[in-house]
Amino acid sequence: MKLLTDFSGHPDLVGAIYEIACQWDDVAAKNGLIENYEIANKIYHDIIQKYPQSGFAEQSQWRLQKNLIFSYIDEGKDNEVEKAVDELIANYSTDPMFGYMIVWIEEKYYYKIFGAETYPLEESYFKNPIKIWEKVTEKFPTLFSKWGPPMGSGWNSEI
Repeated sequence: MKLLTDFSGHPDLVGAIYEIACQWDDVAAKNGLIENYEIANKIYHDIIQKYPQSGFAEQSQWRLQKNLIFSYIDEGKDNEVEKAVDELIANYSTDPMFGYMIVWIEEKYYYKIFGAETYPLEESYFKNPIKIWEKVTEKFPTLFSKWGPPMGSGWNSEI
């Protein structure tokens, strides 16, 4: 990749690579393009392996987890979504990003429901996000009071 060779010593290189991955990631999330997740995930893996001490390595790890769950949602693999969420709860529930991840998962389901091309929708379209939400809020009833409203969610803390 020309970017890597031309700017190999630049202090902002890892951040630029991360932003490129995020662009692939964002297009995949909005359009359900599995190939774009794969491209983004490869870049995230490279960041984790080549730049483990950078702050972008941890962010890349979160993006990988999110992309895995999002790709399962896009593919309709609801059992896999549930397993991945269980793993998320088991391994990351104390991390400050955990609450954001749950909101991102719910938003992904929301967009899937409203982007459906045929109606009426199968019950699973509605039951699966509700099941995840109930599981998380049952285990962590103060989840959002602990971390506050998710970034960029538009939630008003005065409401």
